[in-house]
Amino acid sequence: MNIIQIENKSYTCPDKWTEMEAWQLLIWMKIISRNIERTHAFAFAVMLFYKIKKRTFFKLNAAQQVQLKNTLQFLAEGNKLFKWVIPIVKPFFWIKHFGPSDRLATSTIQEFRFAETYYLAFQKTQNQAFIDQLIAALYREKGFNNLKMDCRVQISQLLINTTAGKMKRLDKATRAAIVFNYEGCREYIFHKYPTIFKKSVNQTKSNSLPDLEGIIKTVAGGKFGTFRETEDTSLYIFLDHLADEIEAAEKANRK
Repeated sequence: MNIIQIENKSYTCPDKWTEMEAWQLLIWMKIISRNIERTHAFAFAVMLFYKIKKRTFFKLNAAQQVQLKNTLQFLAEGNKLFKWVIPIVKPFFWIKHFGPSDRLATSTIQEFRFAETYYLAFQKTQNQAFIDQLIAALYREKGFNNLKMDCRVQISQLLINTTAGKMKRLDKATRAAIVFNYEGCREYIFHKYPTIFKKSVNQTKSNSLPDLEGIIKTVAGGKFGTFRETEDTSLYIFLDHLADEIEAAEKANRK
C-alpha cells in the first residue's frame, strides 16, 4: 500500500492490483472509458484514489505530481486483477447475485466454459448481449450447488438465459469492471497452465482457446465420473489433472 504525506496529512492508495477495492476499480473504469490522455487519466486517478482535494494536488510542483502518478504505475502494467473485487451485484435492489471467489477458485470447469464462450463471443462481435450472459454465468443467487465451497446456485444454460436480461440493468462502469476482473482471472489461469493454454499466454484478449467442451467429454468417464459429474469438477482440480495428463503424454512421446 502506498502511503504519502502532503502538508502533514497522510494519504493511502493501492500499489498493486490485488490491493484495489471495488470503488477504485469502478472509478478507474470510468476514467479509461473517457479516452483521455494518459497523463490526465493518472492525474484523476491520483486525486480520486488518494482522496486528495483538487486544489491540494495542483499546489504541488510538476515533479511532485509526476512522483504521485508514478505510484500508480501498476495501472499501466497489464491486468493482474485476479482478486474478485465486486462480490455482489443487485440488478434489482431486493435480489442479490453473488460473484465468484478470487482466481475463480470456487468455480467449476463448466462455469469457466460458459464464461469463456460468452467472453470470446463478445470480443469477436462487441455485442453487449454476450456481456449480459457472461455476468449471468459469474453472478448467481444463493442456492444448492454440487461444489460445496460455493454459495451460488448450480449453473445451467437455462439459468444463464433467464438471468441475462436482468444484468442489462447494471451500470456501464460495473459491467466494465466485471469484464476487466474476469480478464485478470483468465490471464492468471492461462499463465498458471501454459501447456493447456499455449497460444493464449501473453495475449490479454486472446481468441485462442482449446475446445473445453470437447476436453470435458474426453476426460469424462475416468476419475471424475460422467460428463455431468466432470462438468461439476472444481476448475483448478480439473486443470491440474489435465496438465498432468498432457505432461505424461509429452514425456511418453519423448521416449
